[in-house]
Amino acid sequence: TVSDGRKISGIFPDVVIEESHNDSLTITEHPTGLGAPVTDHAYKNAAEFTMRVGWSNSKSNDDRKKSSVVIETIADAYAYLLKLQASRQPFDVITGKRAYKNVLIKSLTTSTDRKTNEVLDIVASFRQLIVVNTQTAKILITNQANPKVTVPIQNTGNKNPITLS
Repeated sequence: TVSDGRKISGIFPDVVIEESHNDSLTITEHPTGLGAPVTDHAYKNAAEFTMRVGWSNSKSNDDRKKSSVVIETIADAYAYLLKLQASRQPFDVITGKRAYKNVLIKSLTTSTDRKTNEVLDIVASFRQLIVVNTQTAKILITNQANPKVTVPIQNTGNKNPITLS
């Protein structure tokens, strides 16, 4: 199968051999109370997927012009993937099933023998980051309902542990 628009960050593989997608949910091991919101007892894990892709030294450079990164040889493709993994910066991936945002490369696996010396056949495993928005707020003691209970931490001196026998 030719890559058909599949894209890893800024590059298009010459061929996509296989894709595997995994979406899972972690569900509590503890009993759930009757009538309790089930969503309080389960959460969605980060999406994980694997792509087996390839590049060839015999591929025409004209075929690679749609990439935003210059890939002339299999060494260029491998070096780019290693650099992308080492950067630990999230990027986007488009597969045949869906587009993933905020992805990191978990692992890259390849091997070379006499038959595959002129190709890069690589298995890349990815994990999507779960990104959330957070905010911090300062609350004045005068705005607190019960400031005596919610005062900041205070130095109350040294404490010595007591040994129980």
